[in-house]
Amino acid sequence: MEKPEPFKRLAPGHRLCALSDLNDPGSKGFVFESPGGERLSIFVVRKGEAVFGYVNRCPHMGVPLSALPDLFLASDGQILCDKHGALFDVQSGLCTEGPCRYHYLQQVPVQVQGGQVLTA
Repeated sequence: MEKPEPFKRLAPGHRLCALSDLNDPGSKGFVFESPGGERLSIFVVRKGEAVFGYVNRCPHMGVPLSALPDLFLASDGQILCDKHGALFDVQSGLCTEGPCRYHYLQQVPVQVQGGQVLTA
């Protein structure tokens, strides 16, 4: 399955959180609302000094990966869909196990700058 294009509808440079707000490994969710009322749920995952961002939507059925705002990781450190048990690689977003195996999460470009996690 092809990797989807990164989600780029968020303005670059928007502060999401401090890097120190994320455990290592750890995750945190965010919800944005457009002026038209459209909601977008994303999350970031910290692995060492790197942070990876994804749209909070399972490629299997389009449902949110987690019903809880900051719990996106399985005990082994992979991203977990709590609806179907699918597991995703943190760095690539590739599903490694579950009903959507070989499909990808949609990436949200993020960067760490001055100890802050920002949209890129």
